[in-house]
Parts: sequence; structure tokens; C-alpha cells
Amino acid sequence: MTCRSWSLSNLKPNIMLLPTMTNKEIISEVKTDYNYLESKRITGIMNNYDRIRRRRKADKRASFPYIFEFKSPSNNTWIFVLSKAAEISKYKGQVDMICLTYYFNNKGLRVFKVIPDGYGKGFQGISVFNGHLFTRYNERMSLGISNSLDIVKEFFKNNGAFLSKIIENEGLMYTLSICSDGLLLGENQKEWNVYKTFISKDLARENQKEKEEKIISLFPKLIDEIINKPELFDISSQHAKAIFKGVVKNNL
Repeated sequence: MTCRSWSLSNLKPNIMLLPTMTNKEIISEVKTDYNYLESKRITGIMNNYDRIRRRRKADKRASFPYIFEFKSPSNNTWIFVLSKAAEISKYKGQVDMICLTYYFNNKGLRVFKVIPDGYGKGFQGISVFNGHLFTRYNERMSLGISNSLDIVKEFFKNNGAFLSKIIENEGLMYTLSICSDGLLLGENQKEWNVYKTFISKDLARENQKEKEEKIISLFPKLIDEIINKPELFDISSQHAKAIFKGVVKNNL
């Protein structure tokens, strides 16, 4: 895994992303950062990715994930994960890009992933990933990675796209998402989805024998249906079809 950094030291920090912020303040901060990066940096990042692929003579069929890291003007650390677009069989400049930022609090790591507005453009919102999810990913995929941010990078290199369902149970809204390596379980909250844990495909196919968290025990039948019938997801839009192709074709 290779990281490339850009310095924005000539720009004065504004408001750093902090755990003491409200959800709305976090969304506003991430949106401000992302809008700046989209207007000033993303084209350059994509061009750099293209040059790296060509210089390394990457197979045009390979996804070739590559990571860029840098600070925003607000002094937030961003991680960009680029790879060949999932819906394209051979690379011709089409790129999938995952945009992440994060903070650490007394409960550990929390990661924020930008949800683009439409097909890869603009800001629609963010998804939240609790540190426990990456701990479980590290354990259940037997990665043996000690650094938490390295686990985050490995996860998103392999699981950039999700197909999700929102399910109501006892007045609460839960989210269940399928990704390349397995399933993500969490809660659908007012401002965002919070992903709390990861289940590998092997555990999912065992119909959830382990009940370490209440949220896992809610969905054994649905999980089995999704594993065997991924067409249950709504894949009517072009964007969803691209995600479906990238997630399902090699994995479930």
C-alpha cells in the first residue's frame, strides 16, 4: 500500500473535525472540506492515479487500488482510495473514488465516508463507520494488522461499494449492507447511517451462530436471503447497477 501526501501548510487551519461537534456540525465541516477538495484537488488526484497506473503498467482489467492522503485547509486528514471503475471491464480512465476523513475520541476511531450526489459528483451526505467494525474486519479476515488506520485503508481498498437495505424492528431503523467481503450491520439514524460491525461471508452463511451483538441476531433469515438472492436489492438506477456489478460479480 502506497501513500502520497500533498502539503497545504500555506493555508491557515479553520475548524478541525472534533468529537465534541454535533452531528450537524460534523456534516457541515465534512461538506466544506469536500467541496473545497472537489473544486481544487480531485482532478489532480485522478490525473496522478492515471499516471501511476501507466507508469507501473497495471493490467487494464485490474482494479489497482491506490491511496492518497493529505490535510485539508481545516487541518482534517483525508484518505482518498482510487481504483478502476467497477462497471468498466478494462481501464480507460474511468475511476471510482472513495473519500474518507476521521477522528479519534475516548471510544476510539470514527470514520466518515462521503456519499456523492448523483453518480460521483457533489456532496449528498456521509456514512459513519465505528472503530469496532474495523476491529471485527481485521479479526474475521485474519489480517493481523496492528494500526487502526491501516485496517481502514485495507477495508476500503476491498469494499468501496455497498448495497443497502433499511429494516425497522421494534421502532428502530437498522441498516444491512452487502459488500465484497461480507456484510455490514448498523443503524439508520436521522442524519446518517452508522455502520457498527462487519460479518464475513463464512459467518453469514452459517446463519449467524454467534450472537455477540443484538443487531446481528435480528437478521439471520434476511441475511441468508441476501446472500443467496442479491437481486432483492433495488438496482434500478445506473449507479446502483454499477455498484451491484462491482460488489456481487466476484464475491457472493
